[in-house]
Amino acid sequence: MIADNEQMRNPLVQQKTESNYCPLDISTSKITNGTWYWSVSTVDFEGNISERAASRSFVAVDGEIIQKLVYPPDNYEIATNLLSDLRFTWKSNLPFETRLQISRTDNFKSKVYDQKESDTFDSGINIPTGHYYWRIISIDADGKEFSTLPRLINVMAMLPAPELIIPTEEKKAYVRPETLYIFRWKKVSGADYYNFTLSADSSKDELLHLTLLENNELAVNMENYPNGKYHWTVQAFANERPLASRRSGRLSETDFEMKKIIPIKLLWPVNNDKIDGIAAIENPSSVTWESVDELTSSTFVLRRASDGRIVNSTKNPEKEIKLPRLMSGSYTWTVNGISTDDIDISPSKIGTFTVLPVPPLDDVMTDQPERGQIFNGYYFLGTKKISFAWEPIEKATEYEIKIFGPDKKKIFETTTRETSFDLTDMSKLKRGTFTWTVKARRLLTDGTLLQESGITEENFEIDLPHLKTTSLKEGIYYGR
Repeated sequence: MIADNEQMRNPLVQQKTESNYCPLDISTSKITNGTWYWSVSTVDFEGNISERAASRSFVAVDGEIIQKLVYPPDNYEIATNLLSDLRFTWKSNLPFETRLQISRTDNFKSKVYDQKESDTFDSGINIPTGHYYWRIISIDADGKEFSTLPRLINVMAMLPAPELIIPTEEKKAYVRPETLYIFRWKKVSGADYYNFTLSADSSKDELLHLTLLENNELAVNMENYPNGKYHWTVQAFANERPLASRRSGRLSETDFEMKKIIPIKLLWPVNNDKIDGIAAIENPSSVTWESVDELTSSTFVLRRASDGRIVNSTKNPEKEIKLPRLMSGSYTWTVNGISTDDIDISPSKIGTFTVLPVPPLDDVMTDQPERGQIFNGYYFLGTKKISFAWEPIEKATEYEIKIFGPDKKKIFETTTRETSFDLTDMSKLKRGTFTWTVKARRLLTDGTLLQESGITEENFEIDLPHLKTTSLKEGIYYGR
């Protein structure tokens, strides 16, 4: 017997069988979708009918029984501000009362939501942040429950507000010329990008609005903005992923004061100026600089460009600094300074200049002896010296003379302020060709060599007869 009630009144199906089972042709029966009850009685050979067995229920459904969760997937993360827009969906063809249940525990003993459903979806649910389990449960007329396996859903709070590092109300924005100012904040865990706004403090009108910033800093050209108060904000966001909704963060904002830095200005020399090599030694010039801001400390630094060696370093110098004597070459210089705001206002670019090479003095032109002049025995009968003379060289302060013998060994050297000198020590001479050189030099009053000429070389010849060896006769000799 099959009936639509547990008491088996007015059974829809009554069928006899001699086995302990009973096939039922569904196509010819009038059983529809829903809950039905069945029971069995026995009949003996005499036609006596026993009491029927306690009825049992079953569910009739067209096709395959379906009861499953569709969305959201297991372990899904949903932002708390988007939770009310989330649609819980499922499929079920059980003809029973269906309920959507959400619980803090997977045994559903701590339910936070339990709602009878008339459709296959539910939305507009608001629950606090945390981890939850959700399922669909169907209950037949006997109170029997048909439940899906639970799925985990994570209700996520908004991303935290980024911590603003610079600038803030306590940390001014000091803007250097031709230099981008860096806004910086701490990274937010889980954030994929940030939105940034900059506005004038007085009007809050946005001067800059940038989105999808992946880094936690931003370089902004603020050189064209006037000094004053400003306001900036940063907000973190996370992209949507297969198992997570998009997330927005709380807004961070602060006011700050912007002040343009006016660096120390290097006045002279700059931009590869050239300094005369003689003047750099004979009469060194001065470097000059200026500062709009008052300084608490400053340092002048002069370096050789070739090796970076410090030539001069002076603490808290005057605005005009006398240069030391400088040899030819390239140099760099700067004045590093700290303002009363404890801000480095050193120049963004160093000064450069070149000391030109010191030109040589003109080469000396000799007068006597003439080139290749021969000094013989007849010459030395009339004099016991050889005179050397040359033309004067402008600005030369002394002349260096050297004489070399036929064997190229130096036999004489002297320095003189005159343009001539006499060689009187004849013991240095012998038969052969001699070479003599003269070089002009210019020395400063302290003995520093400033300029010198090239070496002028001439020669002369000593032509004396070969003498036989003197031999003494036997006898007595007096005197020397």
